[in-house]
Amino acid sequence: AWLDNKKGGPGRGRYTLYVRAVDPAGNRDALFSTQANVYRWYYVPPIPYGVVSGCIVTALLLIVAVYFEHRRRKRRAIIRKFELRRLRRKFKLKSENDTPFASTGHSGRDGPSSNSHQSSSRRRHHSRRE
Repeated sequence: AWLDNKKGGPGRGRYTLYVRAVDPAGNRDALFSTQANVYRWYYVPPIPYGVVSGCIVTALLLIVAVYFEHRRRKRRAIIRKFELRRLRRKFKLKSENDTPFASTGHSGRDGPSSNSHQSSSRRRHHSRRE
């Protein structure tokens, strides 16, 4: 529309147009009626669909980026938790190997210990994974 401020017009607002008839001989209309010869309207510029769609696309991309960042951090936390468990197991097994009776499977006075048997089976199972 020619009233749009992006095309050089004045933009949004109220407008009044005064009209007067002139015939080919140059005679003007003698009666000027404000009801018949004056037109008033309020101009509303069209919706800028490009800006609206750009904002929507940007918002969607931002939401997707936040979602993937959340997933990445969650996975990273799970991996760290797994690594800590693995390190704890590794150091626990290492400390069990350092005890003097760990190699014989005896706990001292009482004879074979069920705990040392479990730890040795854990050691065997652990060494297969690596």
